[in-house]
Amino acid sequence: MARNNRQITRLFALLIGVNNYLCQGPELPPLRGAVPDVEEFRLYLTTYLSVPADHINILIDANATRTAILKALHDLSEDNRIEKGDAILVYYAGHGTELNAPENWEAGGPNAKIQAIVPYDCTFFGEIFEHKVPPIPDRVLEMILAVIAEKKGDNITVILDCCHSASGTRAMVSHPYNRPSDVRVRAATPARPLPPYRLEEVPASHAKLDSWATPKLSLSSFAHHGLNSHVLIAACGMGEKAHEDGTHGRFSAALLKLLKSPSFDDLRYSDIFKHLGPIHDQTPYCEGLHTDRALFNLKVLPPPISTFDVSSAPKNYGKGYYTVTCGTIYNVSPSSEFSVYRKSDIHFADRIGLLHVVRIDSCNLVATVAPNTPIFDTAAPTVAVWTNSDKKHHPHFHIPSGDEFHKFLDDLSPSHTLKQFFHHTVPLVDNSEDSHAEITMNPDGNKVNLKFTVDTTHGVFSHKLNSIITVLDPEPEDLAKALSRVAHFYHEVKFFNNNPHLSHCIVVEFYKLRTVLEPMECGWQRKMEAGGSNLCVNGAICLVAQKDDSDDDLYGMKIINNWTQDLDVNIYRFDNNDFSIKPCAESGACQGYRPGHDLPLKCGGGSMAIGYGSAGYPPMAFKLDEGLETQVLFLKIYLSAQTVNLSHLSQDSAFASTRGVTQYHPKPKVTWTDIVVPVILRRHQSRSPFMARN
Repeated sequence: MARNNRQITRLFALLIGVNNYLCQGPELPPLRGAVPDVEEFRLYLTTYLSVPADHINILIDANATRTAILKALHDLSEDNRIEKGDAILVYYAGHGTELNAPENWEAGGPNAKIQAIVPYDCTFFGEIFEHKVPPIPDRVLEMILAVIAEKKGDNITVILDCCHSASGTRAMVSHPYNRPSDVRVRAATPARPLPPYRLEEVPASHAKLDSWATPKLSLSSFAHHGLNSHVLIAACGMGEKAHEDGTHGRFSAALLKLLKSPSFDDLRYSDIFKHLGPIHDQTPYCEGLHTDRALFNLKVLPPPISTFDVSSAPKNYGKGYYTVTCGTIYNVSPSSEFSVYRKSDIHFADRIGLLHVVRIDSCNLVATVAPNTPIFDTAAPTVAVWTNSDKKHHPHFHIPSGDEFHKFLDDLSPSHTLKQFFHHTVPLVDNSEDSHAEITMNPDGNKVNLKFTVDTTHGVFSHKLNSIITVLDPEPEDLAKALSRVAHFYHEVKFFNNNPHLSHCIVVEFYKLRTVLEPMECGWQRKMEAGGSNLCVNGAICLVAQKDDSDDDLYGMKIINNWTQDLDVNIYRFDNNDFSIKPCAESGACQGYRPGHDLPLKCGGGSMAIGYGSAGYPPMAFKLDEGLETQVLFLKIYLSAQTVNLSHLSQDSAFASTRGVTQYHPKPKVTWTDIVVPVILRRHQSRSPFMARN
């Protein structure tokens, strides 16, 4: 019988654990906890979730050969019992390793590595080094998961408790026997650098499974590729080590403890690391485009309230001062206010403090308790919720004198959301010339017009954004929601942090992508690669709109970091016509406990590609709205030397619902910038190219 009320009988699992290896030795030391971890996960699935035993395939030690692992993954795609949308779990505990990236594979710049898991019979380690049986690289796993997702849906969870696991689907270690007897590291460390992974070195018995049908090549199929096909939960970042204590992995033990908790039903993938608790010497990581879902479920939960960790400020500030992990990158202002809660108060029912800002840095701020409010301790995990912001950063609205909309507002109760919006969020101004948006209503009260105008100047590009939105039969609640999104859009599109020391060290390239077929050991991989010339000229991108009946033209972006520090990257697409803000890349939404420890954009020429390469983000496509000859949108690139979670920026169309510290080392200054790239979409090719203004 299940130990809690949650039952997921429609779940199918592949559990893999390797303690002892065929070629084990100093380079590939035996483990103790991988096989017991598999058994603990099996018990969890059958006892807590009521998963039938025949839904679980287990491969341990000598049974976890390379061929067996690939076949077991293949079987998931062919199992007739698995219906589209059923939950699929793939768990691996064992050694991880790194390989040199293949040629022509965009994996992050010069000397880039790809990650791999190590099967029982891997021969890349030991005294007799052979290429006979290689590790299983992330690229192979990514392809297999894409095929499974196409056939069975994308309700796929991959858990990797090994070193080098943070890209898992996409460390040098001190001698293992000098470690305490109960602490081991799950990292295979070769005595020589491992070569690039090449398909031609894989013998037939470990290569293509003949029964694996080559998936049809179509652009729409990229919906199940990269970060779209699954959610990855990894034990540590790419530069870290995954440890085991005694007979269990630190990460697996902590994760299972959380999964067995009563609040599991309300747990999103993105929430895991808020509740997991710190794990010594490693930072768990989660990535995927579906991290807003409940675990093992297609159900998307409402977006969580954004919170920021609170700790006591340095002693020189005195009592009643606190550090909050929120800074200028979040567009916070000196007049901002934060309510404080215990992290365990998931419903934010009991506020324990109120903070006013004292000092703001790039990614952190110092605040003190508001007048007549108590000092609180931070012995227990504590978070802050941003409760107000400076109205001057929001658009100014104007309602003409005598307009029907005044009566529309007056008829609402003082506590109504729409009335509170104008009272607390945005200022109403009497002069239209001082406004950014004008609201009018027709005499019959059944139509509201919103005229929105704002100058957007970024670098050499200047554009006056003009939008006129008509809302028929307006409902006050819907209108309040829509106007809040308009205000949020303006607030973010106008906010620009130009840090020339950093931004001048960043190169942005934009390419039309082409689709190629690449042979892989489990079939053909659809791969996108950059083609043609760089379309980002003078800081802007000019595109000719494709016909509505044509296949999507797909585009990708490459960011090169010539700065002296590794950087975090978040990219959002701002659409001026419907005020939507959509993520193109979010790297910090599900990070673990030491923000900034493992940043994706490496310094000294490291690169990150969006839409192609190893990052796993999907390509971009653009369509010109009907009736328009020219359309402008913005790609806003947020770069910071510390991991930040900017997922609160995302929003749908504003009017979708209403329209039908031993030796002291100086701490590096955390810096950030944003780069805004305008995308000009035209119906026809312009006679003159976009030129920089002097």
